[in-house]
Amino acid sequence: MTVLREGSPAEAGFDPARIDLIKVRASEWTRGDRTPSSAVVAARRGVVALHQADGRAGADNDARIGLDAVFWCASLAKPITATAIMILVEDGLLSLNRPLKEYFPNLRGQYSERILVHHLLTHTSGFLDEVVDDAPVFARPPDPGTAPAPGQDPNTHGVVSFYEGKDCFKKPGAQNSYCSANFTILGDLVRRVSGVSLGQFARERIFEPLGMTSSSMGYDHAFDERLVTMDKGFFGHDFRDRIGSMGCNGGGPCSPRRETSPSSGRRS
Repeated sequence: MTVLREGSPAEAGFDPARIDLIKVRASEWTRGDRTPSSAVVAARRGVVALHQADGRAGADNDARIGLDAVFWCASLAKPITATAIMILVEDGLLSLNRPLKEYFPNLRGQYSERILVHHLLTHTSGFLDEVVDDAPVFARPPDPGTAPAPGQDPNTHGVVSFYEGKDCFKKPGAQNSYCSANFTILGDLVRRVSGVSLGQFARERIFEPLGMTSSSMGYDHAFDERLVTMDKGFFGHDFRDRIGSMGCNGGGPCSPRRETSPSSGRRS
């Protein structure tokens, strides 16, 4: 384990002039119309040479953010879901080369019997991000008529149910096509195999061992005072309503503040 420490750009092997330029540019972007807020961290060789937060706390909140601000990280959380899957593989509870239908017996679309677990990780499952009523399936509000399994997020249930009946647009393995639904399904696979939600699994097996106390898969009200909010444009409703299931397809709150991090390529 490597604990990051503050230091100079020279200690980290950075050009000090480039670090200064990053500081200026990040501030400029938040003063214009490019982005309402930003947080920047530059670290190398275990040394943090830059840690800066600029901008306001949300589209309707002019309060200035601090270094402990918490952002919704969207698809940057997909690697966390993938890490959870690989932990289960290392635990001997899951195989990347097993048919997905062994874990999701209700899959019934064309070619669905050929989908292997690793196809979801590599976006080669043959699924596409579908749009229904002008909104991506993964971004729609939960269907009040759905009946999720115990411990299953209602939004995730809706997405999984939708794709259980979908035909693949290509044979699995034939083409790479980025699809967020792959990771919604993987998030639910973590729940089905481990017996706990993706959020709980990530907290207990990834975040807590690494000391990442300001990160989660799914919304945590402990972050209310530090959360940088976004407008409703993408979802059409309060995005916090979606973070619970977005954690399963790749999003959740996290903070850019410096925390203990693993050494290169090694999992705690």
